[in-house]
Amino acid sequence: MRIFSLILTILMFCCHVFAQEDHPKVGLVLSGGGARGFAHVGILKMLDSLNFPVDYIAGTSIGGLLGALYACGYSGAEIEGIVNKANWDALLSDTPERKSIPYLLKYDDDKYQIQLSLKGITPVVPSGLIQGQNVSSFISELLIKDNQIYNFDNLNIKLRCVTVDLITGDEVILQSGSLARAMHATMSIPTIFSPVEWGDSLLVDGGLVNNFPADVVKDMGADIIIGVDIGSRLAGKDELNSLINILNQTFVLTDYDRQVKNRTLCDMVITPDLENLSSSDFDNDKVQHILKKGEQTALSYISDLRRLQADNNLYKKSKPVFVQNNTINKSLTVYGITITGNKKLNFNFIYRLLGIKPKDEFNKQVLNQRIEQLYGLGYFDRITYTIEKITDTGIRINIKVKEKPFRKLRIGIHYDNYYELVAHLGVQLSSTFITGARLETSLEFAGLVNYNLNVSYPSRNLNLPIYPYIRVNYKDIPVNIYNPFLGNKSAEYSDKSHTIAGGIGILMGRSGNILLEYNQEQMDTKPGVSSLDTLYHQSFNDRLRKVRMNIKIDMLDNSILPRNGIYLDANIDASYKDLKSDVEYQQYKISFDMYNTLFKNHTISLHTFYTNFDGGIPIYKYVFKGGAKSFVGMSNDQLIGDKFGYVRLDYRYQYKKDIFLKLILNSAAYDLFDMAGIQETSNLYGYGLGVKFLSILGTIEFIVSQGSKSLNRSDQFQTRFYFCAGYSL
Repeated sequence: MRIFSLILTILMFCCHVFAQEDHPKVGLVLSGGGARGFAHVGILKMLDSLNFPVDYIAGTSIGGLLGALYACGYSGAEIEGIVNKANWDALLSDTPERKSIPYLLKYDDDKYQIQLSLKGITPVVPSGLIQGQNVSSFISELLIKDNQIYNFDNLNIKLRCVTVDLITGDEVILQSGSLARAMHATMSIPTIFSPVEWGDSLLVDGGLVNNFPADVVKDMGADIIIGVDIGSRLAGKDELNSLINILNQTFVLTDYDRQVKNRTLCDMVITPDLENLSSSDFDNDKVQHILKKGEQTALSYISDLRRLQADNNLYKKSKPVFVQNNTINKSLTVYGITITGNKKLNFNFIYRLLGIKPKDEFNKQVLNQRIEQLYGLGYFDRITYTIEKITDTGIRINIKVKEKPFRKLRIGIHYDNYYELVAHLGVQLSSTFITGARLETSLEFAGLVNYNLNVSYPSRNLNLPIYPYIRVNYKDIPVNIYNPFLGNKSAEYSDKSHTIAGGIGILMGRSGNILLEYNQEQMDTKPGVSSLDTLYHQSFNDRLRKVRMNIKIDMLDNSILPRNGIYLDANIDASYKDLKSDVEYQQYKISFDMYNTLFKNHTISLHTFYTNFDGGIPIYKYVFKGGAKSFVGMSNDQLIGDKFGYVRLDYRYQYKKDIFLKLILNSAAYDLFDMAGIQETSNLYGYGLGVKFLSILGTIEFIVSQGSKSLNRSDQFQTRFYFCAGYSL
């Protein structure tokens, strides 16, 4: 009897297990929709909490990205953690972290809005606004374990990523190959992201032809299909009143009939309420809102999901055998390294910079750091990698690169209410004539003229500690002279000169540079109005022979809107008659900026400047300050002298993602002579309120300020307004 009971119990258990394993196959469809796709996460978390099995996933765009993570074994809660921690603004750009960029590539990165590659002398328009390096690195790091899987049926959940071949227009359903590249391809929105090479095809976002791929998951063998549709709906006539709305409607129309048909294939369609939320809402507050909307939607469908689950006995037997935890076995050894896609840069150059060799212990953090540093050299549009398992403990790292042309054209526009319109043009040539040599030339024109030509040899990998350089400069910059007693403008000058210089540079890691040079400068400074009294407003045609030392340390996290870091610029100019100079003097200038951001939106910055001299410094070498970038409350160039210093304190509040409010306080100590010729120190003050906007053309800033009326009338105040737009002068 006991034996019979035992046999009966075993049979009942086997039938229960068999029933669990023999449940209808469930397919999950995750549509595309940009940032709106974060609503998928709430549904994934709900499926986990219900122990709801998923056998197949088909996804497009953001649905392909999140679906792939879920298929690898990430739970819904783990995916939510990834979404929350990610810096989406940084990921959806090609800009590497500034700390990984060599100094010679970042010292003037705030001057240009447009950068184009040159093929010969012809500008080449990029295939997309974003090449996708940062998002590729992000995906590769998340999939470091599953980079070894090439058949997507071998993942915890069978997966298909939907893409389109840009060459033929055909739908391409990816089911094998590099999973990281498949995820990148499915979300490569045309004109935004560059297409992904896949054999002879160029793959882009599958949402163009199949944004809700229920038919794909049906073909995989799904008996029951659950679809999550976060795509935009068709807008009505009254809503089609702007360029953005019309453009969005055209994307929806491309596969609208197919979407309608595919919805009929589903046993359940979940449609989150994402009214007034855009596919481009990747800022943190909007992402949190979308995640919350996804959770609210999931809760509203919980009864329907439980009913579907109970009717079909849809319960997972257990958790997946492998749950992705974003780690990799530390004992893995590098078996070998392959590098493909390189044409101008040879294997040894890339391999040496990568710094990872066979028999090294594999470390994913080191690999990602080296790739980021390699990308920071500016030679590549994109660097991707896959991990290929060779033995139980050995892997091969397969690196694929896409090189940039070694010539760049850079274009910038600036406007302010002092110089008015200033245009920037720059050309960079790297390793064109001599491997490792760099030629950089730039021209600022319209409101001022400033031409620079610099030829240097810092080596191809930009890390030669000591390098030679030659530079040529021509400038013609308008300068206003203000009466130190009355505060009104008394003259206009043209600060004009020609300079040729040569010396050596000394790089201090990626953050600093020292220049030691000898230069010859021919001054041609004269009043801008010929009728001015030449007794008081002279012309100068001095020949200067100087030695110069300049030290720069740039540890800012961003050149346009720094949040943290320091910047130092110290300069010594010494002109000697022994060098056949017409004037002998020594001039010292130093500026120091420090930024610190507290509680995410509050940035405090300290700016200091000081200048002094030895000898008889000519007036055309006096320092001119004042205005929005230096001392608010006074006009541009109004703070003029050979010995003075100031301190400025800024508080910046990030009101919105692209709107900033500013409070500015500054004070200066200035040495001057009164009417009797007696030296005295004047303390000057100023404060300002400002607002700054980020736009496609750069920053737009407006400041209203009050400050000392003149250099020796610190007790009388004036109001000054500043407006500037575009990138930095």
